[in-house]
Amino acid sequence: MMTEFALYLMDKMGHMSCYIMNLVLVALLSVSAAGSIFYLCARLSAGILRERHGASGLYVLMRASVLFFLLPAVLLAAGTAYVRARPEWGILETLGGEGTLDVISHERYSGFLMIWNPKLSTARLLAFAAWLCGFAAVFLFQAVRERASLKKIRAASAEWKDAPVLEACAALCRELGIRKSIRIYRCSLIACPFSAGILHPAVFFPAGMTCGEKLHFTLKHELVHCRRKDVACRLLMMLVRGIHWYNPFIGFLERDFFHCSEMACDEKVLEHADSKERYRYAKLLLEMMEEEKEERILKIKTGFTGRNEKEAEERMVHIMKGTGKAAGHAAAWMAACAALLCPAVTFAASQAVCSADSYIARKAEEEISVVEEMNIPVYAEHMEHRELTQEDILDFERLRLIGKGSTNISVSLSDSSAKNLLAVSLSKGECVRVSLCSGSRQDSFVAGIKDAEGVQTYIYSADGSVMHDFYIGKTSDYIVFVRKIKAADGRKIQINGNVNIYN
Repeated sequence: MMTEFALYLMDKMGHMSCYIMNLVLVALLSVSAAGSIFYLCARLSAGILRERHGASGLYVLMRASVLFFLLPAVLLAAGTAYVRARPEWGILETLGGEGTLDVISHERYSGFLMIWNPKLSTARLLAFAAWLCGFAAVFLFQAVRERASLKKIRAASAEWKDAPVLEACAALCRELGIRKSIRIYRCSLIACPFSAGILHPAVFFPAGMTCGEKLHFTLKHELVHCRRKDVACRLLMMLVRGIHWYNPFIGFLERDFFHCSEMACDEKVLEHADSKERYRYAKLLLEMMEEEKEERILKIKTGFTGRNEKEAEERMVHIMKGTGKAAGHAAAWMAACAALLCPAVTFAASQAVCSADSYIARKAEEEISVVEEMNIPVYAEHMEHRELTQEDILDFERLRLIGKGSTNISVSLSDSSAKNLLAVSLSKGECVRVSLCSGSRQDSFVAGIKDAEGVQTYIYSADGSVMHDFYIGKTSDYIVFVRKIKAADGRKIQINGNVNIYN
């Protein structure tokens, strides 16, 4: 029952939708594999980076890892998958260019190898549906929930317009080089400060926050987040988590990303601090953690205090060690390394995933009888003589092929007149294999060949597709043509496929 339902859906989706679905699946797996390798490389070098460039250098690499999962890894993986497994309509082209397998697939093809196997088709469709459901559950649900929480906080907040607060904010903005106007709010629904807003950044404080050193430290910390566009980066991290929810490494990347973000801000806040200031900052962090445990009402992931006690302990050690060295040229150095690593890792991962896809499809091929499963119809050839039109005579030269082999076809038929596809000089005994399919099984059309004397040999489509070998009986120039009979929508027929010419 599930297989029949899946096949019904694929029948309605059409050729390009099915191909795009499979391309998305392979690209997703390729990006996940490449991104995981990139993240593991970053994780293995975390200790060295932290010692040489501080948490800020490590945070640059974590941000690069997040962006790697989005761009350019996605484009590289999709391009690699397409080049490695581009579809040949009607002809199965094996990966690696090892030959072709005579399989027609019209509306019901299941993957890059276009092997018609109901179980494989159903499994891929269910996998795509599962990914969509997971994306909706992980990303959309979290985004809606956090937006609702932020909306509730904004509604319960009051702008903090005390002169000392505004002066402190203006002074810190000048120090950090922030030009945008940042509003300060106080809210009774939160237990720790956090920043929000991409276009219109704002900082939210608990209602009990007062002026003093505590405000200075926390405000500077949140302003550093605003300066580094961390809110936008966290949104991208959320998107990556939603897209790659099935990847077990994404959870570790998310944890390290948020943790490095907080430690990088700590470094910036304490950039010129002595040991006493570091002690007071660490003590403030501990106090606010305790307050958050006792008074937490709404949990926001961008909180000043972090995410768990283990991370807080690591932050304390980092704060007191005073390893906040300037990153220097770390960003440029890491960007160069990422630029070199990205194509190699993505290509390797894409090749591995495509090879796995090829293996699965080959196994599916072995389990079925292609002729029985595809139920390829037997086409009856019709022959008649028609006078060549002036357009036919011109097309013998205009559409002439330089060489033989496979030619991709994509043509739209809007009227009942014949549409010439290509012209070629053929010798007796050669063969023209026509493999074409339309967008609907209800479409009807004619495909055939005609020689220089106007003798036409043609066949009628079955279920919106044709696959037939026309054997040449005499040496002459020939034109391959199609002609519309009936369109399912009453207007036009879109025909795709290829024409193979061989001895």
